[in-house]
Amino acid sequence: MSVKENAQEILKYIGSANNVKGLTHCATRLRFSIKDFSKIDELSLKKIRVVLGTVKNGDQYHVIIGQDVGTYYKEIEPLLNQKSHSTGSLSTEKISLFNRFSAMISNIFSPVLPVLIAYGLISAFLALGTAFKFIPTDSNTYIALSFIGNSGSYFLPIYLGFSAAKRFGCNQYLGAMLGAILVHPNFVAIISEGKPFDIFGLPVTLVDYSGSVIPIILAVWIMSFVEKFVDKHSPTAVKFFLKPLITILVMSIVLLVVIGPLGALIGNYVADVFSFLGNNASWLATTLMAIFTPIFVMTGIAYSFMPVAMATFAKFGFDNFGTTGMLCANVAAGGAALCVAARTKNLSLKALASTAGLTAVLGITEPALYGVNLKLKKPLYSAMIGAGVGGLYAGIMAVNCYAFASPGLASIAVFIAPDNNSNLINALIAAGISFTVAFIATWILGFEDIVDEEEVETVESEQGVKAIINGKISSPVAGKLIPLSEVKDEVFSKLLVGNGIAILPEDNNIYAPIDGIITSVFPSKHAIGILGDNGVEILIHVGLDTVNLNGQYFESFVNNGDRIKKGDKLLTVDLVSLKTKGYDTVVMVIVTNTNDYATFKTLENGQVKAQDLVLEYNS
Repeated sequence: MSVKENAQEILKYIGSANNVKGLTHCATRLRFSIKDFSKIDELSLKKIRVVLGTVKNGDQYHVIIGQDVGTYYKEIEPLLNQKSHSTGSLSTEKISLFNRFSAMISNIFSPVLPVLIAYGLISAFLALGTAFKFIPTDSNTYIALSFIGNSGSYFLPIYLGFSAAKRFGCNQYLGAMLGAILVHPNFVAIISEGKPFDIFGLPVTLVDYSGSVIPIILAVWIMSFVEKFVDKHSPTAVKFFLKPLITILVMSIVLLVVIGPLGALIGNYVADVFSFLGNNASWLATTLMAIFTPIFVMTGIAYSFMPVAMATFAKFGFDNFGTTGMLCANVAAGGAALCVAARTKNLSLKALASTAGLTAVLGITEPALYGVNLKLKKPLYSAMIGAGVGGLYAGIMAVNCYAFASPGLASIAVFIAPDNNSNLINALIAAGISFTVAFIATWILGFEDIVDEEEVETVESEQGVKAIINGKISSPVAGKLIPLSEVKDEVFSKLLVGNGIAILPEDNNIYAPIDGIITSVFPSKHAIGILGDNGVEILIHVGLDTVNLNGQYFESFVNNGDRIKKGDKLLTVDLVSLKTKGYDTVVMVIVTNTNDYATFKTLENGQVKAQDLVLEYNS
């Protein structure tokens, strides 16, 4: 059953909305204030798949759900026709728009990274071959490698359409089809011809979408709603063919008539501004181009600068800001990524950052941008700082580019001026400044590293190759370690929420037991959810029934979405005051996705210090 159906079943067996005086929730359970307990059908309630158990406590009846409790609270609360209670509601703290956007872009691009890396390495090799003349541009080898490599960039909308559809929960092949529409040879021919074109009488703006990013992601996001709407309202007998037909027709029109022109309009305005700056203040234009190139690439409007660059080449024989700014941006992106490679302890990230950083320095920046800098955020800021400083130098020295290329050290020959060598020297100095400043800025600003804390083995079984994850959890607080079976609450002692450990605390400070991301900080501050870097889901619960204190005696130092490292302080609690009020202060560390693992082993007994290893688990 769906969440909505399960929620309705829970309310039904509670005795309906008329039997409920109020509803709150804590970290794991729905807390109903009941009018008449005789109306509760407990046997039927416990048969609901998502219900882990029930507890009667005074005039309250607790239904244990686990960490999805907030989802069910949101479904049931409106059915009660009552105002939301602040005590048990979820945190209203918002993750910043940029953080959500960058996380979405990173999730969509991660599966596509192998394509971008292959494209980047092949393109860099070709650039070296042409610069040093060991691969003639008219040779069959050059032609073959060129279209092999460019297939990774040209058809990017198709790859992203498939990946974005998975991210947004719609049909991945329809997402890829939308991408294919943007780069179909017939549409490309129409764009090249330049004649007015329409679909059902609606004008289609002729834009080259090869290698674009934002149009396809935005289109697939909208498609996820269209597909659900069509699925809901299509007759069952014809849904199989009607849903894809209507979805793709509607989205094709939206994509070609609305989303494309909108992106082109934004791009043209930006290009016009920089064209004006290039003619009137080239040093400023180069600096701004260097700083914001990563943003232009990320949003897909970098391609809007191509007509400006081509027009400049045709009129003057050189480009006086665009390509030069991109040189500084690409090399700076490489400097930031290579600093990540030098400092990270994560072996997979080190390998990725090394490769991506090298290709960025050579002139292909997408692997470094999407795979490293944007994902870690601070290296992106550092790259923009380095690019800005290098771009300022290049602008002041009036560095020009004399041929169109993906700017980097591999294609540095395009900065050779016909009549002097100083242009090339200044281009190399600008690139060196960009790289050095970006590297140093990344080193100083740092980044949230992802440390390989778990060991992963690969074994052969009858079902094929399988990954075995061995994870370790440290104690979040100093105190006496006890088994969960001794906790004076059946929800925890009977492992209804999950397996784990408990500590009788002797210190007011609660620390992170693993590396990961904070998934929930409850308003009462007595419970914190963590998603570990290896996928383990942990709930730290301080005290029994401390949700009733509404955050009194607790102070939290983290927010939803924060990245944490093992040993970071999460919260403090006034243990003396809790005991004075009669509360049990036991601290529990619960693995809420216990079913994902085969074994759990407690490593310490008796007294433990914060950060002592107390639990191992494996799949």
